[in-house]
Amino acid sequence: KAFLQQQKVKKEEELLQLRREITQDIVKSIIKNTFTAQNFDSGIEYEYDEIVIDTETTGLNADTDELLQVSIIDGQGNTLFNSYIKPLYTDNWNKAMAVNHITPETVATAPNILEVKQEISRIINSAHTIIGYNVDFDLGFLSNIGIRNENAAIVDVMEDFADIYGEWSEQYGCHKCQKLTKCAEYYGYDWGTDIAHDSLADCKATLYCYQKMLQEEHM
Repeated sequence: KAFLQQQKVKKEEELLQLRREITQDIVKSIIKNTFTAQNFDSGIEYEYDEIVIDTETTGLNADTDELLQVSIIDGQGNTLFNSYIKPLYTDNWNKAMAVNHITPETVATAPNILEVKQEISRIINSAHTIIGYNVDFDLGFLSNIGIRNENAAIVDVMEDFADIYGEWSEQYGCHKCQKLTKCAEYYGYDWGTDIAHDSLADCKATLYCYQKMLQEEHM
């Protein structure tokens, strides 16, 4: 009898997990196919020559995790978009929360991605160059929900700084990637009251480091 009860409980847990996965798949499909802007044709004048993007997320996997914060600034440091994002199917993100300090309470009254996707997509598609720190991570999350600009030039400050800093990785046979805080420290960036791992603060630090790299390149 105890064995049969265990089997029943196990089946109920499996069904619950299946329902969760089906719900996630449906929600992800809706997100991806709602407000998906087409890329501008090449030759059209872009509204922004350069933008810097950064995101905070519930985890590292763009296929299963969700956005918690999205920030975009232009090449002069003006904020184009900055908002927390309330996840649609993720209840907790303890590992990520330990890093970005974004709690469920932080995003409780924030818009969900469907409410802001069109605005984010318009900005992304209005840019000639997209800059970020480990930018493929951010673009991966955006692409996974149907936000992409395949015509833009992409600049990854993390990759460029790896060569400048020059710490060799025997394991990978290339220069080791450094954290944004290390890059910011190298160029003497003053965070002021900003805190790293807030996506807007990270955008500002990334832009500063990018501009410093350009200055040194032309010295």
